[in-house]
This record gives sequence, structure tokens and C-alpha cells, in this order.
Amino acid sequence: MRSKKLYFLSCVLTLAIIMFSASSRAAVEGYDAQNALSKILIEHDGMFFDAFNRCDLTKMAAFMAEDFEFYHDLGGLTDSKAKMMNMAKERCDRESESLRRELVEGSLTAFPLKGYGALQHGEHRFFLTPKGGSEKLIEIARFTSVWQNKEGQWQMTRVISYDHQAQH
Repeated sequence: MRSKKLYFLSCVLTLAIIMFSASSRAAVEGYDAQNALSKILIEHDGMFFDAFNRCDLTKMAAFMAEDFEFYHDLGGLTDSKAKMMNMAKERCDRESESLRRELVEGSLTAFPLKGYGALQHGEHRFFLTPKGGSEKLIEIARFTSVWQNKEGQWQMTRVISYDHQAQH
């Protein structure tokens, strides 16, 4: 009787170890996939905002889907890629000042959207440099972006910029 109990307990323990090992492997694989997705979106976010900061409108446009929409808690809805690009051109044509965006390091999180792409959250800072003046931090905000992945090409379809906090 005692050997049957020991045999049963050893089977249960072995099964528990196998299950724990499998779930740990799945968790690591899930973490690796999440980490890879985060790296991709950090890279694409960086490339988009490098173009934003340098006023490279052609490169900026390449990161936006044709049905792009931008929601801003203070500015409202910009309901097309064309309108967003017009706003970017107006900003870039201003000779009196320049604007620079910077991702808050470590703030970006990314989540897969099955069959579509990914959802990204983060915080960013905006700096203004008046012509002939020094750059100054003017605002901190949060953002959420929906990225679509079509055959390896990542484009933003929706962006929400919110919780803008003016800096003095």
C-alpha cells in the first residue's frame, strides 16, 4: 500500500514538474515575442519621430496608413493622413521656432493585436526652440498608437495623444 502511495505521489510530482516546465517555457516564449514586438515598435517609433523632428515629410507619411486618424485631447480629431501631413507641413514651415519630440526612455509598452499588428503605449516630451533661442521642455504627454503590420510593413492607423501637461 505504501509503495502505491509513493508511486502515485512520484507520478503527480513528475506531472507537476512537466506542467511547470511547459508553462515556464510558454511564458519565456511569450516574453520573447513581447520583447521582440517592443523592439520593433521602439525602432519604428524612433524612425517616425526622427522624421518628425527633422521635418522629413516624405518619411513621416510612409509611417501613416491612408486611413490614419489622430486624436489629441487638446486639439481634437485629425481625421485623415492628408490633414495630418498639412499640419506637419505648417509646423515645419514656421521659421520662428522648431519643435522636437522625445520618447521617455523605458515608457513604451507594446501588445500584439492578433491578425492586425500591435498596440503601443508610452510617454513623450516636447521641446520648443525659438529662432535664435535655447531649447526648452514645454510639454509631457501620454500616447497610444495602433500599428498595422501588412506583409512586414508597419504603419500607424490610429494615434491618441492625451494627458498633456505643460512644463514651465
